[in-house]
Amino acid sequence: MREMKTTKKLAAILFGVLAMMSVAAFAGPAGAVESGDGTGVLHAEGHGTAALHGGGSIEISGSGRLYIIDVAGDADINVTGEGTLTETDRGVMIYRGFDGTASITGSNVKVALVGRNIVLDARGTGVFYLRGEGTYTVNGHEGRWSPTGTRLSLGHDEVVVDYAA
Repeated sequence: MREMKTTKKLAAILFGVLAMMSVAAFAGPAGAVESGDGTGVLHAEGHGTAALHGGGSIEISGSGRLYIIDVAGDADINVTGEGTLTETDRGVMIYRGFDGTASITGSNVKVALVGRNIVLDARGTGVFYLRGEGTYTVNGHEGRWSPTGTRLSLGHDEVVVDYAA
């Protein structure tokens, strides 16, 4: 029973993070300069939480709990490795005990991995949230994950970094 409450609490927290990211993705960050092509590239490695919402191609690997939501219904999702899949009635795919790689291509997807040894490569447009310990490179700019959370936007000439509370 305690594990179920913990799972529900973790899922609620992740949905909250992804919901905030959704609003930010469509509203656009203040002061950001739009690029002509609207695409960006992210590479991140670390431990903690790596979450994203957007469109394009994503490859994420590591160990922990993986969440995938195909918002548009057009995603090509390929998950390999260990883990037990549960799909909620809201269409959320949850891989518990995940230790592997997920490759996802779609126009509107939400992905989160909470765990260790996370390696994330993404190309497209969207918002990425990194919390914990690690490093990232976005559009050629390097940075470190924040213990309180770092939100990165792709598709801009400048890297926009917000520190979430």
